[in-house]
Amino acid sequence: MVNIVFQDGPLSNLTYVSLKNIVMSAGVFTRFLSMVIQTPHYVICTLDSCKIESEEDVRQMAVEMENQSGLQMVAPLPASPDYRTHITLKSTTLSAGMFRRFVSMVIQVRYSVNCMLKNCIIESEEDMTQMAVEMENQPGLQMVGPLPASPDYKTDIAVITMPMSAGMFRRFASMVIQARHYVKCRVDNCTIESEDDVRQMEVEMENQSGLQMVGPLPASPDYKIDIALTRMTMSAGVFRRLASMVIQARHSVNCTLDYCKIESEMDVRQMAVEMENQPGLQMVAPLPTDYSTNITLKLTTLSAEMFRRFVNMVIKARHSVICTLDYCTIKEDIRQVKAEMENQPLLKVREFNEKTAGGFREIWVICFTVNI
Repeated sequence: MVNIVFQDGPLSNLTYVSLKNIVMSAGVFTRFLSMVIQTPHYVICTLDSCKIESEEDVRQMAVEMENQSGLQMVAPLPASPDYRTHITLKSTTLSAGMFRRFVSMVIQVRYSVNCMLKNCIIESEEDMTQMAVEMENQPGLQMVGPLPASPDYKTDIAVITMPMSAGMFRRFASMVIQARHYVKCRVDNCTIESEDDVRQMEVEMENQSGLQMVGPLPASPDYKIDIALTRMTMSAGVFRRLASMVIQARHSVNCTLDYCKIESEMDVRQMAVEMENQPGLQMVAPLPTDYSTNITLKLTTLSAEMFRRFVNMVIKARHSVICTLDYCTIKEDIRQVKAEMENQPLLKVREFNEKTAGGFREIWVICFTVNI
């Protein structure tokens, strides 16, 4: 079913498009989306129960997308506040490559966009792992100094009840964080599926100089990124990766995890042992910045090892960070971590209290800041 409405006037004044039970190729969907995004007025677009079929050249299209200057993160053009584009995908099936392409086009549209994906299916691609490795090695995707941003528009992205692989989630979060304009992103009730090679990729991530804590470049205070994850289960590795990207974003980021669960991995104990053998929580020399990072965990479950790992990442950020754990469940003893935190000169522990809930004493309210 196709329903199309035009404004009074030229036929080019497209205002409402609804597609239901439609099958289209990736190329057709890309051209259709491009037309909707480039329409210079208010547009509402909905796809319901559609399927975006992969094409043989979709991977080549993804490569070309990364290499095209027009799709790189560049300074936004003047935007009009008089219109907004709404794009909704419901119960739609698309490939991982097409999902990336879709998000990239929405983020870089240079005016206000509301985008929601609900109950969609992202199909894996055979070369997903290789593309993820190439993504990590591409200079265009490294954390670089932001260009001047426009406060005149923002992008709203909501991903609801959608399973995605750990690699796909990392890719999605990376695009959102590096958008270089105001982005509000909500991920609700999604499942982050583990990948066979995720541990190896995490090891490579830790060893890559491009992902180390380095001195931030000049940042713009004109925009920020809001990321909210609700009712989600993720591995310890995925959480570390997310926290690392948020901390190293080099501009203002608000990140909230609400009612989430961070699951331990088979190798997390070994990582904890290695962490215990390293010198205690160490603060590195700070650099002056004009932005801050806010990370909030609400009603979230994580291990003591993961909490210590998280604190280690925060104190190496070299810029102002505010962290809050609100009624979170931390199993195992964290008194040693508390003692180490209190001995850090630039780390201020504002609250570190154990609460009682249902007769159990594993619920914590913790607030600490890195003051630069």
